[in-house]
Amino acid sequence: MERIEIHQSTIGDLEMCPARVGQKDVEGFTPVISEQALFGTVLHKMIAMNLNGATADSIVLSGFKELVEKTVVDEFVSKGQEPDLELADGMVAELIRGFNLWQKQAPPIEPYLIEETMEARLAVFEEEDYEIVLVGTPDVFTQDHVLWDWKTSGRPWKDGKAEASIQIPLYIYLVEQNYDVDIRQGNFFIYNRGSEEWTLHETYPSEEFVDSSLARAIEYGRLMHAGIYPATPLVYKWGKPERGWYCSEQWCPAWKICPYKNLGI
Repeated sequence: MERIEIHQSTIGDLEMCPARVGQKDVEGFTPVISEQALFGTVLHKMIAMNLNGATADSIVLSGFKELVEKTVVDEFVSKGQEPDLELADGMVAELIRGFNLWQKQAPPIEPYLIEETMEARLAVFEEEDYEIVLVGTPDVFTQDHVLWDWKTSGRPWKDGKAEASIQIPLYIYLVEQNYDVDIRQGNFFIYNRGSEEWTLHETYPSEEFVDSSLARAIEYGRLMHAGIYPATPLVYKWGKPERGWYCSEQWCPAWKICPYKNLGI
């Protein structure tokens, strides 16, 4: 039976422009490596180390620069690119500030699971001989049955962004399927790099929203199985077409090879 794996990040790419996913195996596809993503990756590692028992001093004093450099190198090498260690050097001081602020501003958390990758079957199509499997890694699931996800941003999140995200509903399904628990709360804890502060966004997804999020994941899985990846480079604002922010050399890994990027506007 064919296995179609779907991740929350894949759904995000598909909702921006499916063609960027459909071209990932074409020669010239170049995964985007951003300073923002690397910063978030290292900060996640620091928080996970702390929740697993490492002291703050041991994290920032013992081989911290090496941790940052290794993360940067691993990310570049995994995507077939030459590492840029200048990125690592530029992040060190800000990462320490962000982590120290997390220590001060985060509410008490008693972890049950920390960054555990898990999977759960979403659907089986026996006649076509394939299944769709959801895969994800929640940042933290606590003893009191709350999901937590750390995010970094250059600006405050807009009202409704946390509530509209399907990430928590998908992770609710993952954890409930793997651990037979009941979850109704998921929290985003956002680090605003501009103002250097953490902000809590609590969400309480309804059963209907969880079901809707799973249905969306299944539908995208079916499109992936069928090999259907339409290009959607345009967005419309007040009825006027313009290129979506994601359709650019900076953000699209398929930019160099994509035949759909040439627009008549």
